Amino acid sequence: MMVAGNNREHIFSSNIDKEFYLLNLKDSMTNHNVDLAAWCMLINNAHFLFKTSLDSLSQLMREVNTRYAILYNKKYDRLGHVFRGRFKCVNVEEESFLLGVVKYIHNRPIEKGMAIKGQRYLWSSFREYLTIPKYSDKKQIEFILSYFNSMQSFKEFHKVKDFKKYLCSTEVNSSEQIAKAANTIKNFCEKHRIPEIRDIYDQPVLMQQLIAELLSASKLSNRKLASLIGISSYFVNKTSKLNKLI
Repeated sequence: MMVAGNNREHIFSSNIDKEFYLLNLKDSMTNHNVDLAAWCMLINNAHFLFKTSLDSLSQLMREVNTRYAILYNKKYDRLGHVFRGRFKCVNVEEESFLLGVVKYIHNRPIEKGMAIKGQRYLWSSFREYLTIPKYSDKKQIEFILSYFNSMQSFKEFHKVKDFKKYLCSTEVNSSEQIAKAANTIKNFCEKHRIPEIRDIYDQPVLMQQLIAELLSASKLSNRKLASLIGISSYFVNKTSKLNKLI
């Protein structure tokens, strides 16, 4: 996930500002059932890897960015938007993609000429993987490290060139689309008096109706809709094909 300054403004140029954002994020994650696995803050943008649902992520970032924008505008005596949109995100499902995202995030300072080695950059979770985590979730770090035989192999992994564009594909979706899909699910459940979305997992007719409404209401990919609902993308693809035939 990425947040960026409006008009490429350096909204994180101060170390104090970076720390405030991270502390604010850490405090809010507890309330939204979100775990942070990797992160990196530059001067005009920040990248994060979370373990959470899309709905919880949307709520979290709305809260964190709003709080930061209010303080930032007050501190620097400015008006207007602080962030370029809300945030951009990519759903991570495959093991190779997960590890690639961690490397991509940790190597951002090197790519931008702000560090020679990612592990020496102060405002990145790379150092937390090597020492004691301050902002990242310890269990998530341990999970990532479990893919490597040693800490040295983890470091060497970051040196391997990777030409994938992790936040520049058609899988990138704005928080507005995610929020719209989450609101569609909420309204659908209220309309049919369903306590939780999982209560219709064994009701194919209702599930097909919900998927059809989500396909109509949002521009999210079928894979992201499946992740949001908590089902296999096969069922979303099937409903999508049926709708095109009608």
